[in-house]
Amino acid sequence: MHEIIPPDLKLYKQLKRVSIELPPDLTTRQTWEEVAHDLTEHEQVLCIVNSRKDCHALHKLMPPDTIHLSALMCGAHRSSIIAYIKDALAMAKPIRVISTQLVEAGVDIDFPVVYRAFAGLPSIAQAAGRCNREGNLAPALGKVIVFMPPEPSKVTALRKAEDTTLDLLSNDLDIDSPDSYPSFFEHFYNRQNDLGASFHDWLSKDAYDLQFQFREAATAFRMIDQSSVSVIIRYANNDSLINSLITVGPKRNIMRGLQRYTVTVPRSMVVSLKQKGFIEEPHDGIFIQTIPSLYSLETGLDIFRDGLTVEECII
Repeated sequence: MHEIIPPDLKLYKQLKRVSIELPPDLTTRQTWEEVAHDLTEHEQVLCIVNSRKDCHALHKLMPPDTIHLSALMCGAHRSSIIAYIKDALAMAKPIRVISTQLVEAGVDIDFPVVYRAFAGLPSIAQAAGRCNREGNLAPALGKVIVFMPPEPSKVTALRKAEDTTLDLLSNDLDIDSPDSYPSFFEHFYNRQNDLGASFHDWLSKDAYDLQFQFREAATAFRMIDQSSVSVIIRYANNDSLINSLITVGPKRNIMRGLQRYTVTVPRSMVVSLKQKGFIEEPHDGIFIQTIPSLYSLETGLDIFRDGLTVEECII
């Protein structure tokens, strides 16, 4: 590999816009209440967490004007929220945002302070890209504060990225150095390629007589750990499109019009949502929100509630 920009230009140091503050103790986790308290010390702050559930839990503890941003909001809703955030920042208004990692994927917002739940090194770098992005704080630096959330990530790839970063930090990784990234990816992909003892046994047991257990391995292997489905949300007066979908079925023009009104949920959750009456399936594989209060303009689709209120049970 040949680098286009020679390292002797020292551009990394010259263009540095943020300082990254790691937890003083990587073995001690904070409660969401503690994180919420820290966030309220800042007038403009972005906090990025590792899951939609974490985003929901932390947002509930924040002041009422705090913005929630996650994939529990449909695309049209997220676009509206992001536009609002940009306007507030441009006018130097106080604004606090709790977001999942979706804000790290090409969303060009610029906060003076960013909190990041502990994650893989690339995720921390992406969070830093949302802090002092335009260098407006110069000569001061933006502040990225990494904290240990109450629990590690339950998603396999994210957990492996966290563990990789922990291992490297225990060996004096310099999180500010671009030289740290080759080391991270080398260790991370070694972890990713470890599919566990079962896969090793299936592909090695009785291998001497070519009795490989390919079928068992293929059945167990998942490129993505858990499949998901899209739920169509009732949002921004799209009822006429939804009624057309229910009446005539999933025609191409109807589905295209509803693309930005969907939220993805784990397939394992669909049965429960249907049983509780939260969603309906008018056509095979087409899921639509039924209870209006299931979708909030504040937090999006509420998949964490236990059941219906008394009022929602009244027909």
